[in-house]
Amino acid sequence: MNPQGGQPSQRTKKDGNSLPPMDNALLIELGFGSMPSILAKSLLDEIKSELELRVGRALSSGMPDADLEEFEDLYEDNEAATQWLEAHVPDYRKTVKHEHRGLMAEIAKSAPQVLRILKSQNETKSDLTKP
Repeated sequence: MNPQGGQPSQRTKKDGNSLPPMDNALLIELGFGSMPSILAKSLLDEIKSELELRVGRALSSGMPDADLEEFEDLYEDNEAATQWLEAHVPDYRKTVKHEHRGLMAEIAKSAPQVLRILKSQNETKSDLTKP
């Protein structure tokens, strides 16, 4: 998303096929620029985990058990896993991009509400620590 809202940006890695990096710039694009930095890494980790879950669910849907087991054995080796996907699921990048776009849109839509909740929690904590 751009900082003013709207559609996710087209920020990608230099090879043109990769997704944008999961970094503070992404959080700013999603509307979390004012999020306390102590929470930013945690949010980025959650975004990455959720994206992996969604992509895995989408790619494994309808995949034979033998293929799933074969892929699971390669999962920790990024290069081998990528080669396997290219051979067995040639359009996997489209699935990844589709899931990424959907997740980023959901997150951006919820950013104002999440930030309001965080602000409210901070204000409550401040009130509780006042003498």
